[in-house]
Amino acid sequence: MIVFNNSEIRYLLLVYPIIILMLGKTLTSKQFRSQAIIFFILSLVVINPYLIQIKYETNLWDLSQAITKFPNYTYNPVFKEDIIKEDINLIVKEYPYQTFVVGNRFDDYNIPAELYWGEKVKEFISIQDYQLFMKNESSIFKQTICSKSKGWWRRDLCFTIDLRKTINDQTDYSSIRYAISLDKTLDLENFELIKEYEILTLYKKLL
Repeated sequence: MIVFNNSEIRYLLLVYPIIILMLGKTLTSKQFRSQAIIFFILSLVVINPYLIQIKYETNLWDLSQAITKFPNYTYNPVFKEDIIKEDINLIVKEYPYQTFVVGNRFDDYNIPAELYWGEKVKEFISIQDYQLFMKNESSIFKQTICSKSKGWWRRDLCFTIDLRKTINDQTDYSSIRYAISLDKTLDLENFELIKEYEILTLYKKLL
């Protein structure tokens, strides 16, 4: 049921090895090798987007603060998440019912989305999705892997991996007027800084 209730194929990988072991007594050696190859290919497909994101993402904010401020770094009992939550509440109070681009890292939008549970924000979206919209593109990464036929075979088997924003994207990007950054800068053109908070900075799109 976990597979049918969730569209993410990574959950299938949790049970796929068990299925292979259970079928081990009935599968021939050739069939077992085929199943193992399929599992390997599925694994590559699933982990590849995460490997790509590692290139861009890091969540070591507190560690970087400790390193850059050493030896004058002092422990602060107030968690960063609590400060961000306060900043978000202030922003929402002044600019309610808006859609906010969040950067500068591609997954930063997850942070305010997890911390704010109110109804006065339409949506927090990734700066990466907004950049794709501005470029009129949808694919983040695309890679095609093909077999290499021996001899004079006329066919090769190819798999295309396309990491892209959702096809069912209903965000109205053209109406977005504000952006939030977890840094002191924003990697978007045509946005100007209008206010700095404890951690977050708020930007407005130039018309």
